[in-house]
Amino acid sequence: MAKEEEKKSKKKGREDTAKISHDHPREDIRLLYDFEYNAIRETALVLAKGITYYITIFLGILGYIFTQNVEDDVKCIALTTILCMSVAILGAALYITWGLVTGLRSLQDLLKSSNSKLFNDVGVVDFFKRGEKVIKRVIFFCVIVLVALVYAMIKILPSSFFQCFW
Repeated sequence: MAKEEEKKSKKKGREDTAKISHDHPREDIRLLYDFEYNAIRETALVLAKGITYYITIFLGILGYIFTQNVEDDVKCIALTTILCMSVAILGAALYITWGLVTGLRSLQDLLKSSNSKLFNDVGVVDFFKRGEKVIKRVIFFCVIVLVALVYAMIKILPSSFFQCFW
């Protein structure tokens, strides 16, 4: 019996949000809404800043390598580090995007459960669908930019730099 309740509680998000709106007063719903909204907003800001900082640092390191007399071993280490960080940043960006989409759906369910008639009449469903599309497209283009930068770096560097990989 306890295991069944635990499994049900693990299916959090939409079901829990729907229960909250019927069991608690409006102030609690407003508090939950503010929390979810701020969490989504801050997560999106962190994602945007993280990608911006990464690209800035990435290009700074490449600029330094190409403008200064740097030993081949150091260039090889820098290339390896940039490639590894690109994979890590890409994975983190995808994971954060999944969190944003999940949070947006949770916020949608909370608003829908608090006043479904108003939710449907105003067309908030379309707003959330557009929000999900925008998030997915932004991350798609960020992935393209990251992959293009790494590809350009690999094409620009002479093949002698890649001897450190094998």
